[in-house]
Amino acid sequence: MPLDWIYGLVGGVLIGCAGAVLLLGNGRIMGASGLIFGIFKTTDRRIWIENLAFVSALFVVPMLFAGPLNIAPTDASENVIVLAIAG
Repeated sequence: MPLDWIYGLVGGVLIGCAGAVLLLGNGRIMGASGLIFGIFKTTDRRIWIENLAFVSALFVVPMLFAGPLNIAPTDASENVIVLAIAG
């Protein structure tokens, strides 16, 4: 019996750790919508760089783990509109 649920657990732990690092290191709560909004609307360059780096890491770090963990490809739709609606 394959342990497919383990990948969701590992992903959740990675996102949880990222949120904990942001909270403990900066005192801010990881609200993805607030971070993304901050990328486009902030005038403080330091906050802009910090938000961009954090949001980028949310996408890059799981990709780095996918290779060593030998994670199989998913059957997700290639239709961008369907993916955007699904979240």
